[in-house]
Amino acid sequence: MLGYYEFDLTQIYQMENHALMHKFLVMNNPDGEDFGEVTAYLKVSITVSGGDDVPVPIEDDPHPD
Repeated sequence: MLGYYEFDLTQIYQMENHALMHKFLVMNNPDGEDFGEVTAYLKVSITVSGGDDVPVPIEDDPHPD
């Protein structure tokens, strides 16, 4: 396992446009000796749409890292 990250979809839905775009998540290994140790970074774009929502397109990151 490279790492682990947990989030709540409700938190993303409450963001502007119901989206989290081009963000790095810090991951760690819950089974490792030091849970606080960073084991990986994962760059994500996530949208959450309800029944009446217009989906937000995910576009390429204009500032890739």
